[in-house]
Amino acid sequence: MVLLYKITFEEDDNGGNEAEKLEKFKKEINLRKQFDSMNISQLLFVNFKILSGLCMNKVQCRLSFEYSETNLQKYTNEKKI
Repeated sequence: MVLLYKITFEEDDNGGNEAEKLEKFKKEINLRKQFDSMNISQLLFVNFKILSGLCMNKVQCRLSFEYSETNLQKYTNEKKI
């Protein structure tokens, strides 16, 4: 199973704070790609797409993660046994 997550960054005419948030997010994604652990879901796919509208541009990021039915409670109960 794959979990798909979308996040959108709006670009305004001022350049503004959203561009900074996008750059910070890209750095965090690059760090996340380096994780390799059984206990952290694997990042499978990252895609950035620019959506153009009438007066606005948006950058949309699509992330897909390996999905697991295991949650923290199940994991800790299994480890206690």
